[in-house]
Amino acid sequence: MDLANALGERLGAPVELIMYDNYVDLLEGARLGKWDVTFLPYGEARAKVMDYGPAYYFLELTYIVPAHSAIRNQSDVDRAGVRVAAVEKSISATKLQQSLKNTTLIQVKKLAVIREQMGAGQLDAAAAGRETLVGLTPQLPGARVLEGTFYALPVSVAVPKNRPAALAYVTDFIENAKATGAVRSAFDNAGFKQAAVAPAAPKQVAQPVK
Repeated sequence: MDLANALGERLGAPVELIMYDNYVDLLEGARLGKWDVTFLPYGEARAKVMDYGPAYYFLELTYIVPAHSAIRNQSDVDRAGVRVAAVEKSISATKLQQSLKNTTLIQVKKLAVIREQMGAGQLDAAAAGRETLVGLTPQLPGARVLEGTFYALPVSVAVPKNRPAALAYVTDFIENAKATGAVRSAFDNAGFKQAAVAPAAPKQVAQPVK
């Protein structure tokens, strides 16, 4: 929210937040031109409908487990009979489909379903970004977010495909926001005080014309 408002202020334009509760609708919104800029983890399928700027932090994907769970670490999850949930079309779901061999992977439409099913005792674990899962713990008494990660990926600013001027503008914006501390402030204001700001992206060097 802070970064979106800062971008709007720099543009001198009002900010309209368009809320999506699943990635399927967000990607369709990109195809239909329903939004102008977003901030989300990089994914190969997503890159088919949007262009990414530089990363502003690196997201750790991990698990949340309910109270009294016997699961203590990442390796405990991939066992027969363990029910793991992830949001459909999320990077978590994609990576778990590739890596888990023994568990039952349940893909749900939105994060709220994970909260409901874990609260009802229907899940043994759920996967998402660490900050997202930490945000769920107050709603799931006794739940724990596991240490470590099963995958880490860049979170970047992005625009719908084939908008080079917009991509150049938001690239400059996010690099400036990292350098001036605006990204750090946005994390702190959101309660993500442990999230590390990504380093500055390498500058591209123009090649001489031959």
